[in-house]
Amino acid sequence: MQARLDPPAAVLRRLDAHLAEGERARARRRQASVEHSRFVARHGWLRVALARELGCAPGDVELVAPPGRKPYVAGSQLRFSVTRSGDIALFALCWSAEVGVDVERARLGPDPLRFAARWYTRSERAEVEAAAPSEQDRRCLEIWTRKEAYLKAVGTGLRVPLAVVEVAGACGAGGAVRVGGFVVHQLALGEGLIGAVAVEDRDPPIDVPPVAVPLPAGTSSPAPALRSVTWPTPGTQPGSGVPGRQLR
Repeated sequence: MQARLDPPAAVLRRLDAHLAEGERARARRRQASVEHSRFVARHGWLRVALARELGCAPGDVELVAPPGRKPYVAGSQLRFSVTRSGDIALFALCWSAEVGVDVERARLGPDPLRFAARWYTRSERAEVEAAAPSEQDRRCLEIWTRKEAYLKAVGTGLRVPLAVVEVAGACGAGGAVRVGGFVVHQLALGEGLIGAVAVEDRDPPIDVPPVAVPLPAGTSSPAPALRSVTWPTPGTQPGSGVPGRQLR
């Protein structure tokens, strides 16, 4: 799921009302007003997304954030991951399987080859070098988002050296590569964005759509704006609390 983090003031107030007091305290520690409001929007939208799956009110979702570990929903098999770049946030939700997601703006810098030489494996560097010069930025960031999505899924983040994680071979939206018990999918996000999602490799496999559905920025009510980005799985309905074989 994809959302903008600069919603109208009325929507932002409704999102703020969903937050726990600890989240509001963290938001207040952000001095810049834009960072404060984006924190509120990101955490509020997350609660709306989780509540939609759990069949409860957003304010009733109990989130636990252990130091140095992935946050999780208390007493539930629903797993989630959140990422953001500027005013865009991406949310991935999955029942009974770990998941990680990453998004970046589609502009790396002046020298993608130098960046790849520093951070990537030999196969990944070859993937960047084989791209046309006009596509090397994008190819470099596709690899980066695949690495970050995997590391978020396993819960280590960037504490693990990037060169240890090999994610070559999933070029372009819809491509996928298996890494350490996970399948990492490249996403098609549009708007100059590049993203990837990693989900545990299961049998049967978990459905992962190649695109993320945006949430309307001007909605007056957060809840109706949230839409699933997955293909339907027979027998499972959002809000039923019944685990399904799909990523949301």
